[in-house]
Amino acid sequence: MFFLKIVMPFIICTISIIANAYEHIHPVPSLPKTSNIYESTEDVFTNHMFVQIHKSLFTLTAQKVMPNLISDFNVSREGNVYQFRLKHNTFHDGQILENADVKHSLELAIKKNVSGYEKLAIILGFHDFISGRSNELKGIVLLDNDMEFKIILKTPNYELVKSLTNFRFAITSRKGSVMNGLGEYKIGTFNQEKVVLESVNMGGNSPSKVIYVQSSYDNAIRLFKQGVYHDLFAYPVDKSALTQFKPFGKWNLIHTPRTYMFVANSNTLTDNNTRGVVFNNIDKKKIIQKCYSGNQPTVSIVPPGFLGFINKFKRKRMTIDLPKKLHIGIALGVFREECVKSFLKSSFASLSDIKISILDTAAALHAFDTNKMDMLFIYLESSDDFDFFQFFNPKSNFNLGVSEDSILEDKLY
Repeated sequence: MFFLKIVMPFIICTISIIANAYEHIHPVPSLPKTSNIYESTEDVFTNHMFVQIHKSLFTLTAQKVMPNLISDFNVSREGNVYQFRLKHNTFHDGQILENADVKHSLELAIKKNVSGYEKLAIILGFHDFISGRSNELKGIVLLDNDMEFKIILKTPNYELVKSLTNFRFAITSRKGSVMNGLGEYKIGTFNQEKVVLESVNMGGNSPSKVIYVQSSYDNAIRLFKQGVYHDLFAYPVDKSALTQFKPFGKWNLIHTPRTYMFVANSNTLTDNNTRGVVFNNIDKKKIIQKCYSGNQPTVSIVPPGFLGFINKFKRKRMTIDLPKKLHIGIALGVFREECVKSFLKSSFASLSDIKISILDTAAALHAFDTNKMDMLFIYLESSDDFDFFQFFNPKSNFNLGVSEDSILEDKLY
């Protein structure tokens, strides 16, 4: 179970260049982990790739739900029966999108327990299907013409279409690979050295290829300046450092609130006082000054009930000792990871058995969930710019709203 003790939101900036490069080199702190959208991952770089490859039935733009793969739909007067008609679309392998692909994809998302699958529990027959008592989701009814289907709900609910904007409910082909999507890009190469996405529809302003390469923060900055990399989309840049990028062409700023958190593991630090003394040993003001100078805390503007809101943290005098050993994880992508690591080493210098690891987000969460880690330093990121995770393909969608699909929302509360 997670215990949220310190929250540090900052406003930071991400730079993306508007380039007309035929091949767009896209550096990331860690490469996508899987090409299978149904494999559980909380890695933002993997999910960013998925929204280029796949499409969901609906999309969310400027807080408005819009049809994506749907040409028309209506809702019964009672509010529990939705009837949909699909647009004409073809998968990357040339197969035509049919209603059976929709049923197949939503059933597979439930079977694989993808993040947010519980929101489909409003569909008739969900519990019989997930428990194995039924081999199909009976609330999804296919109509005769292959392009229409109904979704029957257990009770009236007008949130269904909003739930269907989740990119993890993307529609994949029932006849081919799960990599066979409907998006603007398809996977050309996927290995430990690089990931290459190839444009399905040549022409327009989008690159014909997007090449993901793994890079450290300093290396990404250096190669961006040399023109080797074409964006710094995955690397937060302090406002005070923006002037150094002015000579490098036209660029866009995306202002993104980040919530930084120290999270304690109650399964390994079982005593509340022990957790308290550990948190008390971390001086929030000093870590901001040392590693995140130039960023401003924004706790006061985060309303109650939203992830990131806390009452002001007061340091208390503790009379108990620190635990004899401590393993702290730092999630890759928090920005200035080595600085944070150095700060934590000095904060816990009195401990003889202290281990501090820098891991990608998925590995860090796994270590935490399996009780191999006592504390985790991690972040959540959101934006009021709905193209934040849609840099190459403005038609795709990635939901990371605080109340919609925050990566850690259900674990934190």
